Amino acid sequence: MLRRLYSESGRSRHVSTRLLTRRCCAQHHVFSSAVARPDSSSTGKKNVLRPCAIQSNAVRHVSSNALRQEVQEDANKTATGHGLPSSLEHDIDALQSGKHKAEETITLGNRQKLHRAEASETVEFGVPVGGSGLTYPATMNAVFARDSCTCPMCVDPSSKQKQFQTSDIPADIKATSTLDPEKQTLDITWTNDIPGFPHDHVTRFDLKPTAVTCRDSVYHPLEPKNRLVWDGKTMAEKNKWIPYDRWMADDAVLHDGLEQLGRYGLVFLTDVPDSEQAVERIGGRIGLLKDTFYGRTWDVRSVAKAKNIAYTHQYLGLHMDLMYVTNPPHLQLLHSLRARAPGGASLFADSLHAAFTLERTDRAAFDVLTSTPVPFHYKNDGQSYAKWRPTIELASPLASLSPNPPQSVISASPASDPVLGTSLAGRELLEGVGITPPPRIKCINYSPPFQAPFAPTALADPGLVGLPSFLPTGESFAALHDALAKFARLVESPRALFEHRLDEGQCVVFDNRRVLHARRAFDAAKGERWLKGAYVDDDVFFSRWRVLAERAAGREGEGERVWERLYGGGDGGV
Repeated sequence: MLRRLYSESGRSRHVSTRLLTRRCCAQHHVFSSAVARPDSSSTGKKNVLRPCAIQSNAVRHVSSNALRQEVQEDANKTATGHGLPSSLEHDIDALQSGKHKAEETITLGNRQKLHRAEASETVEFGVPVGGSGLTYPATMNAVFARDSCTCPMCVDPSSKQKQFQTSDIPADIKATSTLDPEKQTLDITWTNDIPGFPHDHVTRFDLKPTAVTCRDSVYHPLEPKNRLVWDGKTMAEKNKWIPYDRWMADDAVLHDGLEQLGRYGLVFLTDVPDSEQAVERIGGRIGLLKDTFYGRTWDVRSVAKAKNIAYTHQYLGLHMDLMYVTNPPHLQLLHSLRARAPGGASLFADSLHAAFTLERTDRAAFDVLTSTPVPFHYKNDGQSYAKWRPTIELASPLASLSPNPPQSVISASPASDPVLGTSLAGRELLEGVGITPPPRIKCINYSPPFQAPFAPTALADPGLVGLPSFLPTGESFAALHDALAKFARLVESPRALFEHRLDEGQCVVFDNRRVLHARRAFDAAKGERWLKGAYVDDDVFFSRWRVLAERAAGREGEGERVWERLYGGGDGGV
């Protein structure tokens, strides 16, 4: 019965630093806690991080009445044969006689102290800071904590789906928290819970150290791997060639390939069978293929009266595919079935390298490309698609919580770039040394062959209600023209290009939101050039990458194991 919030001797208002506050399906990242700094005012004691802004203590005091009632219940148990530690007898006598006030904590024998918080609209506790031995107080809103419950009544054990709505939670719900240092759990009971839930419903948070706890996908998607910008020389050194059979049979090899795609955006497969279905099998190892008006797979070969410039023998400049649809494909796959025509080498360039170089050397041009939309369209062969996009698309404020790791820190390839150099070794490093890091870049939108006219073709169209307010005109269009010219010079520089002629039996997989691709002209009269292509969406790619990364780290199924430990695997409440 004596379940009070734990605190070490001499630190009765802070959770033990030996317990790293973690949990299976709620997060301490978003607790309302101030930036903390060490407080050495208590001589002879370990440093405790005090909040800079919040005024509350780490835990609330237990009232004398509440403590008297609880101890009385324990005393009754003693009378019926359930003995209490001898060190509690004095506290019981003191409370029953009312001679002096109850202590904030009660010692259980010679072991630890427990402390139980009163019901309140917040849950307050200490958050350890790594292995430093320091803690700082954190506060979790009661509604937020209740919404994060993953007990079998709140989240279906089979479907893993939530069984109540956030809006169902009473705004005046109150929480009473109890930390169990032996089980390393934080239990919360509720006053005025969601109608229909039993009065003894418990929400439980895991407090085991990080090394053995589950990492929630929305807050810990992966150990982030920085995207590394590259030029042609760097890619020649860092490029990865994976045998088809190993890609298909070995998940560790597949994971290695997806890591390469996440870091550099480009990977090659060799010894691919001479089959039109091979590209579908390669993409299928990642997940479902993206179906477009081109089909699940499509052919790139020279044809008469082509409906796409890719289906000609002409030079095809650097571009990205399907910039005119709402969600362009994340990955593109191209399998070489025939490579018997002279010419036709493939060219690849890292658009992020150009964007970062521009940001470092001409911030005004960079800003123009992030703020001025460019129109793309495809209106042919019975299809009509159109979309406006900025050339450099910055990540939204929520990108830091994105489960897609390449949306996070972007790093420069070390040593090989005189413009970027090693100063872009990482966002955290930049902030640490006082250098303003570049804005987070989500993706690049660049496809000159599929760019639409800025002005409507029929200016006298009676149905034209007016030009878009964001349409660049006058000086703003001149600035866009100048910025696009600078961007084009960077990506088309011979130094930026990685060139490779796909031989028969080779397949390239690349990030279509980052890596620009082009093709040199070829002589269709002297031989056949035939590629089979497919697309994969971003969600599919990141899901597969996440699962394989968890497996590689030995964390696969860890969420279920932690849930079993917290709730015992039953289908009822706690």
